Amino acid sequence: MKTIREELFSGIDFGSLVSNDSFNEASVREFIISPMLSRLGYSSEDIILERGVQVQTGTQKHLTLVYVDYILRRGGELFCVIEAKSPRHNVDDAAIIEQAFSYASHSSVRSEYFAICNGVEFSLYKTDVQRTLLFRCSLIDIDDH
Repeated sequence: MKTIREELFSGIDFGSLVSNDSFNEASVREFIISPMLSRLGYSSEDIILERGVQVQTGTQKHLTLVYVDYILRRGGELFCVIEAKSPRHNVDDAAIIEQAFSYASHSSVRSEYFAICNGVEFSLYKTDVQRTLLFRCSLIDIDDH
């Protein structure tokens, strides 16, 4: 019987992803996040891909269009934002956490949770002022979680 890791990520060498320049953010979305969401039972109706939202940037408060990688729905309500990053990004980086939080707390999204996945690690947060970390795991150890 296959383990969850074998089932979801067959052929992926997690140990070499950080040094593999061709495994980028798009690869993380296609080969890591999408299989996980499918395994968790999310259908295409439950997933909004690359939704554009306008955010204010800089001291002049310019509006910039940014794209949220994934927004998940549960019971018709927006529930969780997932921000994909390449394996060369650290999921604990304060700027990345702030980016994902800003998408999740945006007035057109307002999701209860946000997550960050770099293909090697996955972190889940509560969208609150403290950006409370709820869960974190290395994907190589996904069978333990």
